[in-house]
Amino acid sequence: MRIVIFGLARSGTTALFYKIKNSLPPQTLCLFEPRSFDRQNLRKRKLRAFLTGQRQPDVLAKVLPFRPHDPGDAESFSDFEKQILIVRDPRDRLISRLLYGVYHSTFYHLNHAVSAFVQELKNKEA
Repeated sequence: MRIVIFGLARSGTTALFYKIKNSLPPQTLCLFEPRSFDRQNLRKRKLRAFLTGQRQPDVLAKVLPFRPHDPGDAESFSDFEKQILIVRDPRDRLISRLLYGVYHSTFYHLNHAVSAFVQELKNKEA
């Protein structure tokens, strides 16, 4: 069986990837955030499996096809039997980016600035 998970970063795709991976046979080919699916590589694995008397390997892939500067090739996964798309509420993404962006800000290490930022968020929430 071939399973692909599509979704945006920080939308739960990694958690689902590992949950499914843990339920598949150990010889499963697991592809974590590949840009595309290489059919040649799979053909080589199928041939190797056939010659050794094993069944063809299952494939599990987690793809981030919506990166602005480096999108994945979703079309290369089009013939996978199971295709999962995880959609995250845009409002949730906005709040997540707002809160996560502070970590990379210039004021992250300034306690008084972070306190002011948190207070402003509390005011907005109220």
